Amino acid sequence: MNILRNLAAIILVALVINGCDYVQPYTPKVVVVVDTTGVITSTITDFTTVRNVLIEDYSGHHCGNCPLGALELDTLINVYGQQVVPVNIQAGFFANYLASPYTTVFSTSVGNDWDNTFGISAIGNPAGMVDRHSGPPNGFWDTWGTWPDSCQIILPQPNAANIKITNVYRAAKRSLTTTVTSTFLQALPSSYKLSVVVTEDSIIDYQLNYHHTPEDEPNYVFNHMLKASFNGSWGDTLATAPTSNATFTKTYSLALGTSVNTSGIPNILVDKHCHVVAFIYDAATLDVIQAAECWVTQ
Repeated sequence: MNILRNLAAIILVALVINGCDYVQPYTPKVVVVVDTTGVITSTITDFTTVRNVLIEDYSGHHCGNCPLGALELDTLINVYGQQVVPVNIQAGFFANYLASPYTTVFSTSVGNDWDNTFGISAIGNPAGMVDRHSGPPNGFWDTWGTWPDSCQIILPQPNAANIKITNVYRAAKRSLTTTVTSTFLQALPSSYKLSVVVTEDSIIDYQLNYHHTPEDEPNYVFNHMLKASFNGSWGDTLATAPTSNATFTKTYSLALGTSVNTSGIPNILVDKHCHVVAFIYDAATLDVIQAAECWVTQ
């Protein structure tokens, strides 16, 4: 690891956290329109030539080293901007209910399904996946220290698909409708699926942090946290052997106040802290070929 880079990231995050209770790690390029009735429409710009990368950070609130993974993720966002699409998954032993003060359960059924399939937390957190690329030496698993190397390999590759996200949010009803338009930019031989989830930033709670005094950090800021899914753990089938320029549009809806975590506790999401994340993956290998995210509102 680059020690100086990590120190810079720690200082940056500390300054932001001390300044306010809402931390916006970065700002995607999104067009936001509010009509006369208060309906908010946000649209992410097309990425016709740019390859993005999905980074899934598996962690838990009583995992003392997991803040290192979060810092590395924010460092990569600072380096690559919106080309990094982040999702934090609270799953496994370290995300379970524990004695006070670790009583909030942030795990979700979708995150648990992913963790059970990929086995990330069983190997040891903090760890995760970069585009869910499988193969030696670790299978799907990627320790946080190798995420920069994976980004350097993947991001220069040609973009195989484009994702456009349009969110329509009705604040009075807390209803969110998301339309995802996927365009394949080259002919591909496999079957491909689309997953669409909601993440939330700026959640303040306890985190065990071996690199903080005290170690029981009461005002830790959780960002990019997986909170809900529009289309289940494994998404919908888009196409089999799509041709170049083949385009598919899917629309989904959910209410931000009704998602439920694995303990049956409703997750009342804060709309201005939420993103929609969409990614296309190979149904056979599970490798992600493109990802994108878009604010719900700003």
